[in-house]
Amino acid sequence: MTEPIISPTTIYLISMLNTINGFLILLIGIFCFLGYKYFETANIYEEGSKYYLENQSNSRKMLIVVITLMILFIILPSKKTAFTMFVASKITTQTVNMGKGEIKSTVDYIFKKIAEQEKTQK
Repeated sequence: MTEPIISPTTIYLISMLNTINGFLILLIGIFCFLGYKYFETANIYEEGSKYYLENQSNSRKMLIVVITLMILFIILPSKKTAFTMFVASKITTQTVNMGKGEIKSTVDYIFKKIAEQEKTQK
């Protein structure tokens, strides 16, 4: 049994990148909104109170999550880029040379058939 050149799982995972990026944008929006609400309520508490310190701690955690999500959004490649990277990783000088040989033999075969066709028509 021969193994496929490109795994169907790889194709599926690469095609899911746009969905993942959309989900990251949604999460960034949600956490920004929640962070805004935390900052809005931070003014209610007196500085140094228990609730003020908890709110400040939660705000820092939210900021870390948002920054992490934004970095992930920036780092994840688009679907087109991921497919390009995958194909580029499979191309070697050996495969390029094999391709050149195949193309040359195919072109030679076509010209041979054209020459045979011309001889039979004369």
